[in-house]
Parts: sequence; structure tokens; C-alpha cells
Amino acid sequence: MHTPQTTSFLSLNQRVRLSAADRYVLVIVGELYLLIPQEEVASVEVIHDLHLVQSNDGVVGWFTQGEQEIPVLCLSENLQLQTEIPQTHGYFIVLSLPEAMRAEIPTVGLTCHESDILNIHQTNLDFQPLPPIMKLANAPISQLVLYEERIALMCHSIDIVNFLQVQSEHLEHQLLTASEE
Repeated sequence: MHTPQTTSFLSLNQRVRLSAADRYVLVIVGELYLLIPQEEVASVEVIHDLHLVQSNDGVVGWFTQGEQEIPVLCLSENLQLQTEIPQTHGYFIVLSLPEAMRAEIPTVGLTCHESDILNIHQTNLDFQPLPPIMKLANAPISQLVLYEERIALMCHSIDIVNFLQVQSEHLEHQLLTASEE
């Protein structure tokens, strides 16, 4: 992955004190760039740590974290669930939800090509409002971010989880309907 050449203007003490809100996880899925606040990503794992499965609901694998089994899903560049992991996906992220929501909403993982942590003080990120035409029901996108001559989509973990849940139900319905025909 291309890492931007930047000169750090922060002293070591200042860098240590940076707020988690100053860092984002860049998640790359082909040509799709997602930007998620770092505090909303529990971990980044290698794809080989997955127990691969085939299912009708979009789950491509399970990850064991302590005593918890976490379903991992795979999105295409078009934000559509895929039932198989492309060979180019070498990692997955485990999303972190607010404590109050963890009992009712499951933690999920999302496969990706690669990921990186970006610090807004060391990386040129230009946050832009989402145009009204792009505000779609259930879409996880909250802002556009210009990064290295690309457009990244700013997302929050809860919005991604809700989006994946809707996509999973839709995929399961499609597969059931196709098998009945």
C-alpha cells in the first residue's frame, strides 16, 4: 500500500496524546476506500485466522475472539455482499460497537484487500459533506473524504453493521427465491 510521505510536526509526547478521534482505519476493498474512526474498529486480522464457511446469509467465515464467535462478511466494490472471499482480500476488520448496543447488535467482521491507520494530523484528509443525492436509505456512508486523489467513504461501525444486516437479509431472500424456482 502506498504510504504518504509526510513530515511529522508533532513531538513524541504530542503524538502519544493524540485522541483516538484523530485516527481512522482506511479499509480498501478493490477500488472502494472506506474510512472508519479507529475507536470503532476492534482489530485488524489476517484472513487465514478465519474458519471459512458457505452460507445463504453472506457470512463467509467465523473468527474466534476469546469466547466470542464473530461472523465475517465480504463486500464488493459496489457495497454488495459476496458469498466468496476474493483472493485479493488478505485481511478483515472486526468492528467495535458502543457498549450499550453490544447485547442487542452482534459484532461483525468485514474482509478487505488491505487496511491502514491514518492520522488526520499527518495525512491530508479533506472531509466533505455527503451530497443529498448520495444519501440513501440504509447506506452506511456519512461523508466523503478526499485522500490521495481518491474519494473515501466515511462510515461508522453501527451504520456498517445495520447495512450488513439489511444486505444479509436481502441476499438470503434472493437465494431462497432462486432455489424455489
